[in-house]
Amino acid sequence: MKRYRWLLGCCLFLSIGMLWAADEPDLRMLQQKAAQSRDMEGYVGVCKYLYQTEENPELLLLYADSIHQLATKSKKPEQLVEYYIWASEGNFIKGDFQQGYALKRKAIALAEKAGLKFAISQSCCDMGYYCNVDARYDSARYYFRKGLEAGEDLSEAGEACRTMLTNYASSFLFEGKTDSALVYTIRASERSAADKDTAMLIENLNQLGTIYRRKKDLENCIANFEQALHLCELRGNHNAVAFIYGNIATAYCDWNRPGDAIPFSEKAVEYALKTGNKRRIGTCYGGFYQFHFLFLA
Repeated sequence: MKRYRWLLGCCLFLSIGMLWAADEPDLRMLQQKAAQSRDMEGYVGVCKYLYQTEENPELLLLYADSIHQLATKSKKPEQLVEYYIWASEGNFIKGDFQQGYALKRKAIALAEKAGLKFAISQSCCDMGYYCNVDARYDSARYYFRKGLEAGEDLSEAGEACRTMLTNYASSFLFEGKTDSALVYTIRASERSAADKDTAMLIENLNQLGTIYRRKKDLENCIANFEQALHLCELRGNHNAVAFIYGNIATAYCDWNRPGDAIPFSEKAVEYALKTGNKRRIGTCYGGFYQFHFLFLA
């Protein structure tokens, strides 16, 4: 299960969204475990689930408060940091970015005071993510740099560092600075490959495809999308395969080649149907009909 989120460049289709998700019975199981144990592990388990599904911020805040009660009794700074982290996520999911930022800053400040480098890296990773979402790109890069500095020598922070490198590059892409985005996405892909993080490498390759598409470099655009597609097919990730086929179709359409886009849009629909995800299916069908309309126009 991935604790961290990342962002991709703007494409016609929606983000790959490889984050773990579970069914409702798993939530009940986690709640039962937390009720029995009444410890940090149990409460954090529920918070992780709610964070990843983003469906019930009020319940997330309730379990964060349980962590706060433990921290108050133990007076352990790492437990209080954990409370700030999850309480901030609950507020971000609610859309209260001001409170989310305030709590995340408290987490970072306390983690720095207590010398908790992993918590610094984790919190800065999340803080930078939300700054990117909020179009605060300079602030995002500030927190990513801080997080990378804290986590560079920690093996347990490897995933957070790869995520920060990827989102650091994304901040330039969202800002329209494609040359900088290219440089840092290549660096991120090299790190992902070296660490054998296939899921993150797929994200990097897809982002490279998006960057080359904006730079009107069709050859490199398609080459990176196809590399990402190959890795996705090896992993059997139908959702990601559908997404990338859609991106390839969009790239051909950008070059006024809707006829070449149609086979890829058909593949996107084929794999979307395998996922059973109605949102993905609808998006892919939308692209399919758009490319046919442009071809016949």
